[in-house]
Amino acid sequence: MQWFKNQKMAVKLALGFGVSLVLTVAVGLMSLRSMASMNAVTNDMVEKHAYGVMHIKDANISLVKTARALRNAIIDETPEAMDGRKADMERFRADFRTSMQEFDKGVIRADVRQKSAEGQRMFEQISLEQDKVWQLTRTNRNAEARQALGALAKAATDLEKIFA
Repeated sequence: MQWFKNQKMAVKLALGFGVSLVLTVAVGLMSLRSMASMNAVTNDMVEKHAYGVMHIKDANISLVKTARALRNAIIDETPEAMDGRKADMERFRADFRTSMQEFDKGVIRADVRQKSAEGQRMFEQISLEQDKVWQLTRTNRNAEARQALGALAKAATDLEKIFA
């Protein structure tokens, strides 16, 4: 320590600021590495989880729109309007399938993949039943269609539970 005491004030100041500069650079580099790591984790979270939630939300919206189009078909009075609702139902079903395909791309866990497949199977079964209800409506058997709609509501609720 005697060596340091024998140095001029300018050398002492230069050494002090030099050590301070080295420590500041070291802390800055550590911060940059931490920020890069945080950025990678955030991107991973967004790509694997946030986009998945968005696609499930879109699929659920398509499911609701399909059910609404079927209910509106029962209310409609002209065959042209009913046919338009059928076209709407097909478009919403296609949107559902697209959303689920996008969701499946980001699924990592096997149990989530299994639930997704189960939900998609249920959706296809519900779609077949919806087509039967629409056919009842198209042949002016609205009372039967309304009755069948009740069973569909329960199946749709079960499907929504899978995606909740």
